[in-house]
Amino acid sequence: MDIQKIARSIARKYQTTNPFQIAKERHIIVNYVPLGRAMGYHCYGYRQHFIILNQELDEFWARFVCAHELGHIILHPHVNTAFLLRSTLFSVDKIEKQANRFAIELLTAKSSFWCQQDDSMTVRECAARYGIPREFEELLAFYQ
Repeated sequence: MDIQKIARSIARKYQTTNPFQIAKERHIIVNYVPLGRAMGYHCYGYRQHFIILNQELDEFWARFVCAHELGHIILHPHVNTAFLLRSTLFSVDKIEKQANRFAIELLTAKSSFWCQQDDSMTVRECAARYGIPREFEELLAFYQ
């Protein structure tokens, strides 16, 4: 699965890297609710996709989590990770890593090259420019 190609294709199709705009264009309902420690999740019911985000997330994190959940909808439309975690021994690590990769690729899709090709920009500066949380900076460096 070429996640970079998929994310960039989505960005081209909708002419944006904004996950909220893409969700709107795809008729995916995004709601904010109190989720405690959970950052967000996606679900499907009544032939409708939903992205549920923790109302406590700041704009920076909400954008990344929305892109992550959009990645699940696009890459794994029929996988219920909450069920897999709760009811099976199946590891969801690969699925979560793919959704993180999709989020990073989508949020950086407008750039014609990776930030690291600009020797004056650090990984931290690149992450800040494209809305990637510090916790995922090492993934950004890894995918370059």
